Amino acid sequence: MKRYTLVFILLLLPFATYAQHFTDSLRTPNRNGGIVVLKQSAKIDSLVNGLKPKTPVKSPITPIFQHRVDSVQLDSLGNPIVKGYLNKEGYRIQIFTGANSREDKEKALKLQRRSEELFPDMKSYCSFISPRWVVRIGDFSTREEAMLRITEVRESGLSKEVRLVRCKVQIPIY
Repeated sequence: MKRYTLVFILLLLPFATYAQHFTDSLRTPNRNGGIVVLKQSAKIDSLVNGLKPKTPVKSPITPIFQHRVDSVQLDSLGNPIVKGYLNKEGYRIQIFTGANSREDKEKALKLQRRSEELFPDMKSYCSFISPRWVVRIGDFSTREEAMLRITEVRESGLSKEVRLVRCKVQIPIY
């Protein structure tokens, strides 16, 4: 029986030493060039790896989408040229919810035109989301961005119904 226990311990020894350097193995690039970036304190790193805390190493990882001011192309009026759109989860400001009637459709379209006049920098969307007509404005990637503009919409008196909704948005790529 002692022999089986000893063999079992010897078989598990390589796995135990691998687990002690788990986060270090994640940080090294794999064969496809991918790398995992861990943001944690040195104390947690030392607890997971079983090593003394060391100074964090800055890895030369570039983000997928970079916003560089010098690379944005401008048109003849000085506006940035949009190269495409990034579809992602974000926020819009909902300013109208109606029913499934012709009158509510007309109200929605009228409110959409009015919102485009008041806020030309925010795109407006009038759509039928069964069973009602809905008007939403803006494409915001974060809640903070949307909350900055929602007070402006409320103060304009455009609609009594002004609320923030989470939905798919189109963020322009310059």
